[in-house]
Amino acid sequence: MRQFTKEVNRVLSEIDTAKLDKKFLSSREFSSLAVQSYRAASEADSDLKIQTLANALCNCVIPPISKDNNKATVLRTISHLSDTEIYVLSYFFRNTIQEKRLKLNADKIALELSWPKQNVVVACEGLIQLGVARLPPVSWDDMPSGSEGDSYSITELGIQTATYAMRSCQIT
Repeated sequence: MRQFTKEVNRVLSEIDTAKLDKKFLSSREFSSLAVQSYRAASEADSDLKIQTLANALCNCVIPPISKDNNKATVLRTISHLSDTEIYVLSYFFRNTIQEKRLKLNADKIALELSWPKQNVVVACEGLIQLGVARLPPVSWDDMPSGSEGDSYSITELGIQTATYAMRSCQIT
């Protein structure tokens, strides 16, 4: 808990106070989200998970996220992500949002992350279970031989989750 509090304070200290949604910061909804985040952080087994939860909570106090109706859903989703899934979700976010690649192949992800393909496939399947990734709608004819089932894409929940977790309070 101490580490989470320290991380939240670190991230908040980097935010221009003029950007904060002060009305939301003093709301019962924010208090509830803070409790939800602290509970999840108390069960976190890694620094990455704690940092991801802190980023998400801090992003909740900055518009437009502070106006979003899915904050509790996104925080709950983040609380269930493994470190491997966080890394793959971050990869999805960079490649689909920033580079406009709509579907990602497990072989390419594994190569770029320097991971065994099986670890990527397991992480992607976990992301599918959480609703943040899916198998893209494609025709079998469009896929090269041997790649069936190895491509994935990010869902709207995945985009929201990555936006909360991966953007460190709009500090770029």
